[in-house]
Amino acid sequence: FRKRLGMNDSNYFITGRPSSNDLVLLLWGEDADSKLHNLLDKITNISVGNFYINDTEVHLHSYVGVVQAHRSSSAKQLLQNACYAMLLCKESGEAYSYFCESHTHELNNHNQLESYLLQAVRNDDLMLYFQPKVNPHTHKWIGAEALLRWRHPVLGDVSNEALIHMAEQNGLIFEVGSFVLRTAIDKAKQWSELFDNFKVAVNVSPIQLQNVNFAEQVEHLLEAFHLPARFLELEVTESALIADEVVARTTLKKLNKLGVTLSLDDFGTGYASFSYLKKYPFDAIKIDKSFVQQMEKSDDDRAIICSIIHIAKKLELQVVIEGIESPQQEQFLIGEGCDIGQGFLYGKPMPCNEFEQSLFNQRQIGGQYAYSS
Repeated sequence: FRKRLGMNDSNYFITGRPSSNDLVLLLWGEDADSKLHNLLDKITNISVGNFYINDTEVHLHSYVGVVQAHRSSSAKQLLQNACYAMLLCKESGEAYSYFCESHTHELNNHNQLESYLLQAVRNDDLMLYFQPKVNPHTHKWIGAEALLRWRHPVLGDVSNEALIHMAEQNGLIFEVGSFVLRTAIDKAKQWSELFDNFKVAVNVSPIQLQNVNFAEQVEHLLEAFHLPARFLELEVTESALIADEVVARTTLKKLNKLGVTLSLDDFGTGYASFSYLKKYPFDAIKIDKSFVQQMEKSDDDRAIICSIIHIAKKLELQVVIEGIESPQQEQFLIGEGCDIGQGFLYGKPMPCNEFEQSLFNQRQIGGQYAYSS
């Protein structure tokens, strides 16, 4: 990366690497401001386009948080401020962002939120919601996706996406991920004894997948709860495959050998989705809900959905489509070959007790599900 920047003068430019996805760049001197603008332009330019690593196409995207050092600033505080500015970039979509004094209060709130999360992990205050996965032909509930939730007395309900992002940022993802896996496998065991072929799906963080011991952790939990691996599904996004292709492929092969169902999540939104279907042992693809939301207005989105389903069928992959909200969407997708549906048409994410009661009621009436307004 440094070579691509073309900045090899160590008198004014050094790098550090606090994590696998982060670089620290330090500039100083009287002309630091002009060097900074030059550096930001170069980073933006080299982040455009695709790169090839070991014959694998990789799309690079960068976010830069900029902070100015003061005599009273500690290295820890500078890094924390820069990381927060970088987080603002990711939220806004901007290439870079400057940390300023007005962000101090926001950062304090962010740090307080992280402290709350640490307490929640230690006190077992996190919970799982479950959203049904449905056979669209019969409306029978055949599985569920486990979604993390946190209900804080001050903050209110915190979403799955916000929780995972926060856990990844502050190093709690392994504790949080372990809780999700353990709880989901526990429920999957209970439901597998009552209902035939009922799977529970869990989202896997990119950081979890890059852990060389992840497959062994899954195997240990399956054995501890005496759950056959076929009742567990792991959903993986493209971003989880990019960081280290060798580790990702090795881990997924181990999980596949165990008998765990592997699904490529948010399919169609990345840059190399189809190439991953050849390289990794996926059993299913999950078409992103953004295509479903637009398909009634967009011929292109309908064509994309049809093409993805057609290719998946040729590769003997199961097709899961999320974001189904209307009978009209459902009928179109059934006609194109959708195997499993998920969305508000069938049910929103529910607390465990509510989901269980709905599941029992749904099975008692023969698997039919009445549309609700």
